[in-house]
Amino acid sequence: AQFWNPALASSKPLLICLPKPIFYRPSVDLYKRSAQTPGEFDREVDRMNHAPHLQPSDKLTWGDMSQYYEYGVGKGDVQAAIRLSNFLGHQGKDSEVRIGNGYSYEDLRNSPAIVIGAFSNPWTMQMTSGLHFSFVDDEKGRRILEQGSSGRSWQTQRTSPAVDFGLVTRLLDSNTGQFVVLVAGLE
Repeated sequence: AQFWNPALASSKPLLICLPKPIFYRPSVDLYKRSAQTPGEFDREVDRMNHAPHLQPSDKLTWGDMSQYYEYGVGKGDVQAAIRLSNFLGHQGKDSEVRIGNGYSYEDLRNSPAIVIGAFSNPWTMQMTSGLHFSFVDDEKGRRILEQGSSGRSWQTQRTSPAVDFGLVTRLLDSNTGQFVVLVAGLE
């Protein structure tokens, strides 16, 4: 109750902010060139649900890829947003989901928010940059780094099962003046 009280006490709906990284798909032309039977990739449903027939040695050009603006929200981010929205609903708190460029600095100044995603979300990177624990991407790789003399760091470990790390940060953002929870992981 203490953790969520600032957000629950606000008269504004809580914004749930998802990142939307740039997303590319094979072009329609590439699908048609790789078809193994006539008409195999003529329909969008087939292109959306099957990969083109390519070999590791096949050469592609930049024109073989197309940017898709309406796609690209990560599965883990969506799962987190759904769980948080359900939790807030059980608390009687309205929430609004915003995706990618669907929210601005002004929105974050006017409402409490949950910002989801690490390296895919520039708001998370900006808000954690001066904190005791932050996300870092440098020559040592992507990791969570503790500031200060101990300087511990955590990276995803490719073991079976994989070991992943994340941060949940609750703060009153000094730039927006609003309650913000950042929910982000490395993978």
